[in-house]
Amino acid sequence: MILCFDGGGSKCRAILADDDLNLIGEGRSLGTNTNHTPLEEAASNIRDCLAQTTLNKPRPGVDTFYITMVGPIDILLDLIKPYSRKRQPSVHIMDEAHSGLWAGSLAPGGFVALSGTGSDVFHVSSDERRTAGLGGWGLLLGDEGSGAWIGQQAYRAVVRDMEGVGPHTKLTDAAQKFLDIGENDLWRIISLMYAAPSYVRFFGAFVPEAARAAREGDETALRLFREAGEHMARYFIQLYARASPAAAERFCVLSGGAWKAHPLMFDTFRQRLAADAPDINARWPYFEPVMAGVSRDLAFQHPNWSVSRRLEFLTQRYPGYRITR
Repeated sequence: MILCFDGGGSKCRAILADDDLNLIGEGRSLGTNTNHTPLEEAASNIRDCLAQTTLNKPRPGVDTFYITMVGPIDILLDLIKPYSRKRQPSVHIMDEAHSGLWAGSLAPGGFVALSGTGSDVFHVSSDERRTAGLGGWGLLLGDEGSGAWIGQQAYRAVVRDMEGVGPHTKLTDAAQKFLDIGENDLWRIISLMYAAPSYVRFFGAFVPEAARAAREGDETALRLFREAGEHMARYFIQLYARASPAAAERFCVLSGGAWKAHPLMFDTFRQRLAADAPDINARWPYFEPVMAGVSRDLAFQHPNWSVSRRLEFLTQRYPGYRITR
């Protein structure tokens, strides 16, 4: 059996598959990144996710583990020991770049534009031996275009509106309702932000509200998603200029939940690439990142299958993890 685990800033997910790659267990819990989540809470989230996935069976008999995680990987490696069939199982630790490509394109090489809790752009060579990236410096130094950045900028717009130094925005009404505060209670926003276990999670939780305001035509909210796409494109174009990719690697697959919030972000990203990197095809991923291990295993089981055949196979067995836009 195969167990795939994916953990990051806001959530962790896992799937359990048999030798024929049929889905037999799945789990989901909160984040594992200890920059935003206390260590004990991250460990509890990992434990909860694994228990859901294996239906609390003490030894489900896993042969192969695929792990992509930002967080206490040593704790995860210790926690998965009881689930293994062997004393020394096969453990593949995949970074976010490789995971994004295997899940998003069913291929080992290409570009990934990651916008989740944080943001990075990556290039991986087709032989998987070379990886380059830009970004990923955290919200205090960077992560422009990430979910946390969008939420932060939205709250900044709310503060400027309430202070009377910026335009009125529907984000203000959304924040007051979302946080259950009074119309002029600016200090309540500040106190809730600093009292939150993680300011990054506090900001990220507001992204759906910002997206709703954008869908209602609020210009300030629309500008945030436009700027997020611009930032991601700026990093990508700089990486692309350095990478010298092979022809088979000249595509970019999206990764991360922030892209899903509002289509203007991807539209802006794609327009910038059309102008500055016209030979790059930017597109939505096929599957959620937790599917990376299953995708990689299928490619090794059936090396002669085309991408379209593997895509059909995985879509039939994992429809809940398929991303369609």
